[in-house]
Amino acid sequence: MRLAYKGDAGLQVEAHYITGLGLIALGDFVQALQHLQQTIHTYDPQQHGSHAYVYGHDPAAIASVQEGWALWFLGYPQQALKRCAEGMAMAQKLGHPYTLASAGAFAAWLYQCCRDKQEVEELASLTLNLSTQHEFAFYLPWAMMLRGWARTEASELSAGIADMRAGLDFYRNIGGEVFRPAFLSLLVEAYRKTGQVEEGLAVVNEAMAAVAASRESWWEAELYRLKGELMLDQCSLEMGGSEDRTGIEECFCRALNIARSQHAKSLELRATKSLARLLVSQGRSDEARNLLTEIYSWFTEGFDTVDLKEAKALLERLGGTGVHRA
Repeated sequence: MRLAYKGDAGLQVEAHYITGLGLIALGDFVQALQHLQQTIHTYDPQQHGSHAYVYGHDPAAIASVQEGWALWFLGYPQQALKRCAEGMAMAQKLGHPYTLASAGAFAAWLYQCCRDKQEVEELASLTLNLSTQHEFAFYLPWAMMLRGWARTEASELSAGIADMRAGLDFYRNIGGEVFRPAFLSLLVEAYRKTGQVEEGLAVVNEAMAAVAASRESWWEAELYRLKGELMLDQCSLEMGGSEDRTGIEECFCRALNIARSQHAKSLELRATKSLARLLVSQGRSDEARNLLTEIYSWFTEGFDTVDLKEAKALLERLGGTGVHRA
């Protein structure tokens, strides 16, 4: 994708940044990464340091954190967290509150992807404090929802769900739509933890409808995976038959196909894990092992993250080979 403003490096910085963010929302992580990297490459602190006050945030700091997003989706969690940490360091050094709140909100989501509840709690609290102190309405509900997720991961289920609901209500009241399907998915996870399957299905369907209306497809694969997991929970509760499990497999396969089309290896891994567990329950262990071995073997880093640890453990139970990585 070519951008205009060839003669103005400052406008190029902003154009690459906003294009990168938009491409993430559309699920085009490959091109998003290129534009975010170009944002940072073009940025000159001496020439463009005033952008934080002209446009509301420092583009290089935020682009660094969002580069972490793109890298995580593309299957590079270790590099993702490194770029995120660099972006947060830039934001803290600038001393510009809105840049730091924005960086903190985006960084908290990345750590949520990595299932690190302690970092999410700390970053969400930072963003919440800044947003409250400076009346940043946009990031306040983000922080509430992400803090709620961290609480549910720490078994504070009631408090966490209350935070998420309050955050979602606040976000709706200020007209917030961007990233709403992903935020709804956090509530879906919480409902699964509390056994509220019907409530979870209603919320995941709401999130899917929002994706269809907005074309914001970056989290769509995970929504289909979560719907499949909820249907599996429902099937177990109701002792459903093979017809129900066919629908579950379709959800997991849809999640897998979406992730593959987006080159989203981290979401492909999650979808494969869910599908593999279902296949094992159907006596299709060889098929499950082959699928999981293929995606696990693709990764070259991040083996201390939760998703890859779970994949390794499942492969070992299935007698998989080539899972000796630390």
